[in-house]
Amino acid sequence: MNIKSKKFWKSVSLKKEKSLGVILLDNKELLSPEGNKLNLPFDLSKKVFNEWQNIKQDIVPSSMPFYSYAVTAIDRVLNKFEGIYNNLENILNMDLVFYRAGNDKELLKIQEKEWDPIVRWAENKFKCTFTINYDLNPINQNKDELKKCVEFIKKLDHFTLSGLSHLISISGSFILSVNFYFENIKPQKLYELAFLEELYQLKKWGDDELSIERRNNIKKEIFEASKYISILSKVVK
Repeated sequence: MNIKSKKFWKSVSLKKEKSLGVILLDNKELLSPEGNKLNLPFDLSKKVFNEWQNIKQDIVPSSMPFYSYAVTAIDRVLNKFEGIYNNLENILNMDLVFYRAGNDKELLKIQEKEWDPIVRWAENKFKCTFTINYDLNPINQNKDELKKCVEFIKKLDHFTLSGLSHLISISGSFILSVNFYFENIKPQKLYELAFLEELYQLKKWGDDELSIERRNNIKKEIFEASKYISILSKVVK
């Protein structure tokens, strides 16, 4: 069923079929924008159902994060894993927590205090070793070490991967996002750690409206992705 800009149904209902939830618009099954069956885990289907039930007149995708992540999983993630794995490996290769302030000793001290424990956690979790960069020029991590981490991603289902891959992309950190997945940090802390340097600089030099708006938008997406991931059953623990 294609998404239109205006509400085109009168009733929304939710039907449970075994462990799945089926959403019906005027007794017709809701499909993805590309016409695929949703096959939503029941807990997720309840969230998507609420989003459709709350539509008054216009369909606004930005106000329907659970539906957006779910259909992304079905239309853009399912059976297209290899490209996603490669993209996430590239983000991990340049993960923001590997890059430290070489000249600003105060910032460096904060980075070491906040980021080092999470880097060590990832190294222990995935039995790998990362290189910390104190220079302005980018460096590549060892390919074999990267693959040890990305191997974990390959065990995730398409619904979880939809949310986690977006969280990794918007935060700029594979390490921080995966740490959240394993319930070590909360969304607020993830946001603060991802923007650690920017938040440090604005305390010294001040802020501007465009930067505030950009950070608020990203923070909103971080919290939405986090909520989406949190309602899904953990495939990997």
